[in-house]
Amino acid sequence: MKVLKVSIDEKLDQRLRERAYQTYGNTKGALSKTIEDALKLYLFIPIKDTSPQMNKNVEIYNKMKKTLEGKEFGKFALISEGNFIGVFSSWEDAKNEALKLNPKAEHGLIWQIGIERKKIAKLGWRMKVART
Repeated sequence: MKVLKVSIDEKLDQRLRERAYQTYGNTKGALSKTIEDALKLYLFIPIKDTSPQMNKNVEIYNKMKKTLEGKEFGKFALISEGNFIGVFSSWEDAKNEALKLNPKAEHGLIWQIGIERKKIAKLGWRMKVART
């Protein structure tokens, strides 16, 4: 495990912390997990406008999602360049396979089968101070 010290914009920091709370709740390491998730996406998927390849991968994902949930729950599925590649036991295994097959692929998609991130609502209210 590495420790990184970075500086980011205050608004980005606020959004990042909100996402961490929504995704992982108020737990120890939530911010680290959120940043790690973001970096995995950033390093694997090139940043560009949506491409036909990306749309095709997402379409394949939507068709296969329910079928795989019953058979391979919790594992990681890989779609790259419009083809379903396979199911892997870890995200890293799927990523390594994608890079081995085509390190310059335009788009790839890895998802954990059957796992949906829970959205956690913030409970509370806003309070205004009345000045007299």
